[in-house]
Amino acid sequence: MQWDGRRGYDGTGDYGYDLEASRAEASQYQAQAGRYYPVPGLPDDPWGPYIAEAAQRSGVPELWIREVMRQESGGRLYAGDGSLITSSAGAMGLMQVMPATYDRLRLRLGLGPDPYEPRDNILAGAAYLREMHDRFGSPYFLAAYNAGPDRVALYLAGAKILPDETENYLASIAPRIGTEYAAAAQPSGSYPLPPASPEDRAFEGGGLVSPLYPTGQFSPY
Repeated sequence: MQWDGRRGYDGTGDYGYDLEASRAEASQYQAQAGRYYPVPGLPDDPWGPYIAEAAQRSGVPELWIREVMRQESGGRLYAGDGSLITSSAGAMGLMQVMPATYDRLRLRLGLGPDPYEPRDNILAGAAYLREMHDRFGSPYFLAAYNAGPDRVALYLAGAKILPDETENYLASIAPRIGTEYAAAAQPSGSYPLPPASPEDRAFEGGGLVSPLYPTGQFSPY
């Protein structure tokens, strides 16, 4: 849980949901969660099959999923005390998905009732990455995954700065996934705005600009 409190700045979580409600819902999910989850992959790549499926279904590179998981949970299901890994804001599981986000994506993706179940958690996290990329482009989809879309929208409108945690998140993860702004990991508030030309932005009327960008159309099935 490297960025504790993610997607919960200013007392709101994803899409404006209350943090206290998110924490309470995460606690309920945790109480009902399974205590053992089979590992589908080899010891050196335990979640590989689930990552591959999520990449195919969401149309994002496996590398994005792997690096976000690495940043969010270190690929660990459990915290040091043996509990299922959960942030103080209520973000859950391998990719630290917020309860309200999981609830919404569960219906669309046909996921099960347990957000800690690794396959469903990875599918939800990958779909959310795709949503944020389609909305904000690169590297701001990473900021939105960390701090929430409302905060990033306000930042891009010039109304707020990004939290230090989110700046650090971008500086850490952007170079690892090869976004076009990877070299721009600079001090707080200094990230450049996305290119104005639609030809330079994927999924906003222009072509794909990097082989690491999503490919194909997003499909929940």
